[in-house]
Amino acid sequence: YEVCLGIDPYYHDAILNLGNIYMKQANYAAAIKLYHTDLNKYKNNPDALGNMGYTFYKMGQRDSAMYYLKKAELTGNINAVSCNVLGTLYFEKKNYPQALAAYEKGIKKDSTNIEMYNNYGNILALSNRYNDALKAFQNSYRINNNNKQALYYMAVTYSKLGDTVNAYKYYGEFKKLNQ
Repeated sequence: YEVCLGIDPYYHDAILNLGNIYMKQANYAAAIKLYHTDLNKYKNNPDALGNMGYTFYKMGQRDSAMYYLKKAELTGNINAVSCNVLGTLYFEKKNYPQALAAYEKGIKKDSTNIEMYNNYGNILALSNRYNDALKAFQNSYRINNNNKQALYYMAVTYSKLGDTVNAYKYYGEFKKLNQ
C-alpha cells in the first residue's frame, strides 16, 4: 500500500487499507493521518469516517469517536462494526433508545456478529424486555455455540424470567466452557 501511495497519494483503497493496518497495529496517529488524507480528498466518505471513529474509540477518545461515527451514519452507509461501536457509545452515555437503534441497524447489516447480538440483548434486558433479550442471546449462541457470554446471558435472562430449569442448564454449559 505504501508503494501504491508513492505513485498516487490519494488512492482511496490504499489509504483505507494501510490505515486499517496501522490501526490494528495500534499505530493510531498514523491511521488517523491517513483517514484525514482520505477525507480531505473524498469528503464525507463513510468508510473513512467510520474507520476514523473506530480508531478514536480504540484510543479511548469517546467524543471524537461519536463525532465521526455519527457523521458516517448521516451518509446512510455505515457498516456493522461502526453500528456496534456507535451503539456502545450510546450505551455508555445511557442513551438506550439510540443504542438499541444502532444495534438493530448493525444486525440488519451483519446478522452473524455475536458481539452485536450480545450487546443488543443486554440493552433489551436493561429495558426489561427479557423475551426479546433471550432471542438475541440465542441468536448469538446459534452463531457460535462456544460463546461463553451468550450462555451466561441466557442463564441470567432465564433466571429473570423465572425459568430456573433453563437458567441452571445454561449456567452449567457456561461453567463447562470455563473449565
